[in-house]
Amino acid sequence: MYILVEDVYVKRDSQVVLESMNIKFEGPGLIQVIGPNGAGKTTLFLTILGLLKPVKGRILLDGTDVTGRPELLKGKVGYMPQTFDIDLNTPFTVWELVDCCMRMYSKWPRILRGNKDAVKEALVKAGVDESLWHKKVSELSGGERQRVFLARALVSDPPILILDEPLANIDPHGRVLLAETIGSLSKEKLVIVSSHDPSLMLKYTSMILVLNKNIYVYGEPREVLTPEILRKIYGFGWELVEKRVQIYDFHT
Repeated sequence: MYILVEDVYVKRDSQVVLESMNIKFEGPGLIQVIGPNGAGKTTLFLTILGLLKPVKGRILLDGTDVTGRPELLKGKVGYMPQTFDIDLNTPFTVWELVDCCMRMYSKWPRILRGNKDAVKEALVKAGVDESLWHKKVSELSGGERQRVFLARALVSDPPILILDEPLANIDPHGRVLLAETIGSLSKEKLVIVSSHDPSLMLKYTSMILVLNKNIYVYGEPREVLTPEILRKIYGFGWELVEKRVQIYDFHT
């Protein structure tokens, strides 16, 4: 399974965000996308998903041109956005939220096509404790919600996952646990994940894309997590602490 970003050029609000990008994301495995805020990480993900159409270039999914056509990715790519446009005060339970997403992938009539096994499997793979399945989403902690949103991305069992800042807004211990869950998923899926702390998933990571708009470097962690490259991308927003890269441009 692979996603090929071929000579992609993207503008947003008349500004160039990505320029002449040529990247091949291949799996199974975990690929991290890192860079400062506003570097174009989310723009890249939305372009891959077909939600943004590049001015130039194309996106190939296993050889099929999917540029600007999100419908072609249905069931093949699961997406966990950085923020969700849902009211967390709605009476939805965890199970209902994931089940609703599963029905969106079903054929008509969707309302009649429940799949309890698929919902259960997604919740288990995302590490959502069974005691939470019938609680309201509004009652969950930040880390618990992130796992539920991960389950939503998993419910159609796609071979590819794109996760935008899944470790944001979680306490330090919760980040470590969720990083392990995501790492485990990458053993059988292509997982592309943006992060502000590459060290948390480093042991699972096959490749890293270091991005800052039209400047990018792509390679194995040992090749790209170097002082020269990090200085080029981040300026002075990083340091090496006991052989661990510490980046200061993260979300709270």
